[in-house]
Amino acid sequence: MKPDSEIPEGATAPRYARSIVAPRLELRVLREAGTSVERTSTVDGDSLRIGSHASNDLVIADPEVSRFHCSIVKGQSAWRVVDEGSLNGTRLGGIAVRDADLPPTSCAIELGGSVIELRELPGVESLEVLDQVTFGELFGTSVGMRRMFALLER
Repeated sequence: MKPDSEIPEGATAPRYARSIVAPRLELRVLREAGTSVERTSTVDGDSLRIGSHASNDLVIADPEVSRFHCSIVKGQSAWRVVDEGSLNGTRLGGIAVRDADLPPTSCAIELGGSVIELRELPGVESLEVLDQVTFGELFGTSVGMRRMFALLER
């Protein structure tokens, strides 16, 4: 949906909808299962999952990486890495972490024998979201949930 200033006269706009630019991360796999590789992926949104299972946003083929190893989420002030109870842990700068804020510039995350470098990119996709975190009895603060609320509001 277009921002309020661009809504054509006479068109109906959702009550609390607004357009935002979706956060974007570049993920570079530098080492996978102990082998040097160079693979890059770009993910739009405020959260992503990393692990060995095919349903993750970034799939790592490493026997030391759990199926749903960790997630990266956009907090209010920084991106965070959250270990999802993986067997071999998640390391940031060689230090094991369960839930940690990431540095504002690029950083390397170690999972098993793999290393991923993350870097925030300028967002390019404009998304329509509801400017509230509830819709009826539903609650959600993520961009994905607020996008769904905007669709339901129509």
